[in-house]
Amino acid sequence: MFNSSLPPYTLRDRLPDARRNRERCGRDNAIEATARHLETVIAPLCEEGGSYALLDFPDHPNVGDSAIFLGELVLLRRLFGRNSSFVSSVSMFEKGFGRNMHPAGTIFIHGGGNLGDLWTAHQRYRESVMMEYRNVKTIQLPQSIHFNDRENLQRFSRIVGMHEDFTLLVRDRKSYSIACKNFDCVVLMCPDAAYGLGRLEKSCSPELPVLSLIRTDKESTGEDILKILEYGPVEDWLDDGRRVKSLADRLIRRAMCMTGEAGNFLMPRLLNQFIRMAEQRVARGINILSKAEFVVSDRLHAHIMSSLLGLPHAALDNNYGKISNFIDSWPLDSFTRRVKNIDEAAAILATRMGPCHRTR
Repeated sequence: MFNSSLPPYTLRDRLPDARRNRERCGRDNAIEATARHLETVIAPLCEEGGSYALLDFPDHPNVGDSAIFLGELVLLRRLFGRNSSFVSSVSMFEKGFGRNMHPAGTIFIHGGGNLGDLWTAHQRYRESVMMEYRNVKTIQLPQSIHFNDRENLQRFSRIVGMHEDFTLLVRDRKSYSIACKNFDCVVLMCPDAAYGLGRLEKSCSPELPVLSLIRTDKESTGEDILKILEYGPVEDWLDDGRRVKSLADRLIRRAMCMTGEAGNFLMPRLLNQFIRMAEQRVARGINILSKAEFVVSDRLHAHIMSSLLGLPHAALDNNYGKISNFIDSWPLDSFTRRVKNIDEAAAILATRMGPCHRTR
């Protein structure tokens, strides 16, 4: 479990422990197989002792992206034997941070579900990096692909085609098909990097029979949550709280002063701040999930983190099929129940709890 009061990497710096945590997921063979496949794909792309950059830190409150970031760090530190030498985020890039500082070695771009035209700021950042460093080895860590506009897809296809050494990792079969059809680069299937965290520990004993964690952002399906509200609370995990917001503001102000050699000198401190923020967000997510005996969610990382916690849950889909595409692409673990919609989730809860145990 994460403990935000500890110094950066106190927990995740212990590489043998991280590996042992991953192996303890062997209590479910599907989780262990997925975690093992993640490392199998990424290891040949890394050079032990070499330098690397990890770009697009998720400086927003979505717990799932912070889980991905920490999983990426654990894995890359083990494979390279060192920390990232350069980090940045979308908001810092938009404010001019790093324009005079050049990433050394391999460039890794943070994975997730923002390759496409739904989350435009992240896509613009990705395209800017690829155009500016088109002759530098660049790895896009595992992503889901979704474009609404064909012209945006074609634009990115042209940018990929101009890059001299780009490898695209995708985390589901549909994204793999889109990439192979449209992009002239190496395309590899790879699980979500949050599996790099290995087994997670619950932070408390459950106090709720059921918790529903339902999206409130642009990936929401808009289904009627009143159908499941009677079985337990319905919430999302996009509220950082004052402490993390304050840390994020201080971090951005500090980063704006970093240029050239001075920036390189301060980069390890910036990375530690990123880690601290990500750990606090993931700790918040673990706390939210741990308080329930059973979880219903349309968030991919509520599914992944519930599996890593050994927590039974029902996985709904988002508005473009991201969760079902991911689950269809990898072995199904024993903690997951797939449901097509809110009605099906409500039926499972009714069977699980019975009418006498509904909340009033």
